[in-house]
Amino acid sequence: MRKKSILFTFVIFAVFLVVTSSFGGTAKTAALKAPVIAFIDFDIAGQKFVITKDLMEEYQADAEYYNSLLKPIEDELKRLQTLGESSTTFQLKVNEYQLQQQKYQNQLQTKYNPKLETANNKLLELAKEYARLNGIDILLTNKVAVFIDDMYDVTEEFVVYANSKASR
Repeated sequence: MRKKSILFTFVIFAVFLVVTSSFGGTAKTAALKAPVIAFIDFDIAGQKFVITKDLMEEYQADAEYYNSLLKPIEDELKRLQTLGESSTTFQLKVNEYQLQQQKYQNQLQTKYNPKLETANNKLLELAKEYARLNGIDILLTNKVAVFIDDMYDVTEEFVVYANSKASR
């Protein structure tokens, strides 16, 4: 009798191990619980993220500086137009303006695109960290979701978290 009891307990334990090991941490166990879903609007989060805000302020200041460098050429264009200068002279000045403008735009893009990409990557990493810390199983963004009810929107809470983690 004792051998049957031990054997029965062993069989039950073995079945338990097989069941838990084959279903533990798989899609089958995920189906057994309701996932925690949240949504972050990264357009808003990006605008409110302190690193991005600082970059945009810096970008704006540089853009204003480059526009100030273009101002003398703009003034010259207006003067030539007022004087009725020949179309060749006027067109040369327009070409000069466009070349300078393109040069400045390229300089801004070269300087800020990598910085903005780094800031966006930082924001995405913080979103993953935020999801893990808050027990979120599925984190959606406005880029991949057709509709999200406002009750799942954690954008503002995430912005507070991301800004607290941002190193300037």
